[in-house]
Amino acid sequence: MTLGRQQVYLGDDELNKLKLEYCFKTDEQPEFGVINDKLLSDIISSRIASIDYSDYEGADIVHDLGLPIAEKYYNSYDMVIDGGTLEHVFNFPVAIANCMKVLKVGGLIFLFQMANNHMGHGFYQFSPELFYRIFSNENGFSVQNMYMIEHAYPKLERKCNYKCWEVMDPAGLNERIGLVNPKPVCMMVAAKKESACDIFKTNPVQSDYQTLYDGESVGAVSAKAGKTKTALKMLLPQRCVEWYYGRRELKRFSFSNGSFYRKVNW
Repeated sequence: MTLGRQQVYLGDDELNKLKLEYCFKTDEQPEFGVINDKLLSDIISSRIASIDYSDYEGADIVHDLGLPIAEKYYNSYDMVIDGGTLEHVFNFPVAIANCMKVLKVGGLIFLFQMANNHMGHGFYQFSPELFYRIFSNENGFSVQNMYMIEHAYPKLERKCNYKCWEVMDPAGLNERIGLVNPKPVCMMVAAKKESACDIFKTNPVQSDYQTLYDGESVGAVSAKAGKTKTALKMLLPQRCVEWYYGRRELKRFSFSNGSFYRKVNW
């Protein structure tokens, strides 16, 4: 199932590269920016069904994803692909639950979502932590991969100088993973449905708050760091101290932080 029908933004060279790398066959020569279900079907060797709010693009299922989907569609699809729909749906929790419910156990969900510097593109920009908490064991899922892709221009289709990082799970680091950067960033998520269970039986909670609620410490500052800050306050004007720690925060919340992000080839 695809959320909406998918436009293809592949040049001939890119398509040929994908054919060699992933060993699929197709006789399609996709027109850039045009819907092409046949090519996607050839790539994944499966029939494609689409769901959309309206039938203006000829969707197979016309349904508002912000409303619960009928049970007849539960556990029906081997794969769910969102090429950029969920950020446009106001009732996001219901929409993502629909995607999870229609997937078969063992099936995969692939999401392409807006992250930093896409304000106004849709209702929302998303954080990695959101999807790590959604695709959790409690909901019968596991995250397979999560990547942040930095691109040069607001429209990702204008391909130029992509850079890609794998992003860690904040729960595993016991701290928030943030990002402050000057360029647009999107996020790609792959998750697997491991078991059938009630989706969102309990609402996801941000990991650092969950740790606090459980009575554990979060992001404790070392005694040495505390002494350094105290010494700086005594020696320097407050404005200088704030500038120093502000610069440290910017470096911490950047792609150069190897604890948060791991550079990968794109």
